[in-house]
Amino acid sequence: MSKRKRAKFECEKQAALEKLGELYLEFAGSPEGVRYLEAQAGALVAPNNDPEYLKAIIARDKEREGVAREIVMVHHLVEFGRNYLSLTLRNDRDRAKARQIASILQRHFEAELRFHEDEKKRSI
Repeated sequence: MSKRKRAKFECEKQAALEKLGELYLEFAGSPEGVRYLEAQAGALVAPNNDPEYLKAIIARDKEREGVAREIVMVHHLVEFGRNYLSLTLRNDRDRAKARQIASILQRHFEAELRFHEDEKKRSI
């Protein structure tokens, strides 16, 4: 596309966006527009009583409470200027429970889960 065509296209696009904005403001200022926008705002803040949604919220809260019962300390570590958060569990020797809690937290935070093997193994 040549520079001239591109410039013409950008001008037409800008004019169309300005016209659309003017139409939106005109509609928003009209009585119908005000009713429509108030209805939309009401729908956004109305409670969601969908049974499946409520079940999911209750299940998430139960999971969160279960995890909270297992965590006894939150650590904030700074190494070489980087910040890390770490948790100490009630039974810090139970690897299966730790993995379970880590997977729940990963799901709730929608974050990557990284497992770091113990570097300081005991030698008997």
